[in-house]
This record gives sequence, structure tokens and C-alpha cells, in this order.
Amino acid sequence: MPDFASIVKQGSGGNYRDQLGQHIKNKALPLCFRPPTSTKGNCWYDGVADQVKVLRINGKPTTPGTMRKCVMDFLQKNEVLKKNCFNNDDHLLAAFVLTHSQEGVWTDNASVIQSATAMFLERNIHIVGTSNTSGRGYTTVYGMGEADFKSPLWMGYYQHIHYQSLQQ
Repeated sequence: MPDFASIVKQGSGGNYRDQLGQHIKNKALPLCFRPPTSTKGNCWYDGVADQVKVLRINGKPTTPGTMRKCVMDFLQKNEVLKKNCFNNDDHLLAAFVLTHSQEGVWTDNASVIQSATAMFLERNIHIVGTSNTSGRGYTTVYGMGEADFKSPLWMGYYQHIHYQSLQQ
């Protein structure tokens, strides 16, 4: 699978950063871009680690590799996700974790990783997507505990290609 930088260079589908910026403007979201996230299959974890720094979330990883490891460890031990996402199948869960623990492996299409991340961080994550043209312009992945009373993470999403850290 090509990385984000090569897709933009080739001109496939236009400039994704401009598309996300226009979407943010059209929805009047009070957001700006953070520095570009990794384009090597680690963009989710890079962006989330950046958000941990921006929001000063104590005790949580601030590097993409450590974030990936902690989210995968959390996922492997979480009974709710095991039941809801893997039908209590230990083998299916183990295979998923083994695959997604590897550096450079993209997130899944079922938002399991996004859910595990929100639950691990105990924060809601607002995902501003270029394909989310109706309503408020973003989707919320809900965290656990006191998540509704804490500042959410903001992630931009270039549909099926790349995540980008955003800031209010």
C-alpha cells in the first residue's frame, strides 16, 4: 500500500490537506493543523501521541511506538472489546493484536483500534473526516470513565489514507 506522501505527490484525488482544511472551514470547526504526522503506516499512533502532548494527558505515551504497544496491550486485556469486536474469540483477538502490533501496519476498517485508543486514554476522540459531509462534520469515538468531562482529542482523517493531528 502506498504511503500518504507518495499519493499526494502523484496527485491521486487532489491535495488531501487542502480537502481537509476546506472541510474544517465549511463546517466552521475551530481547528488548525498540527505538524504533519508520520506517513509510514504509523499516522494514527503519531497523531494520538501528539494529542497526548497537546492536552497534557499525564501518564500516557507520547511516542507513536509506545502508544501502539500500550493500545494493543489494553485491547488484548479488555473484555468489552473482546466480546463486542471479536465475539469472545481468543484466537481472532490474538491474530489481530499480533498483526496490528507491528510498526507500520495501518489501523483497521472497523474502528477497533480507534475504540481501544479512546478507552485506553479515557478520552473521546473526534475524527474530522473528509467524507463526513453531513451534520457536524466529525464522528466521535467514545472513551471510558470520565471521558465526557475531559478535553477530547481531535484527529483529521483523509478517507482511507491518513490521520492528522488537529488542535483547537
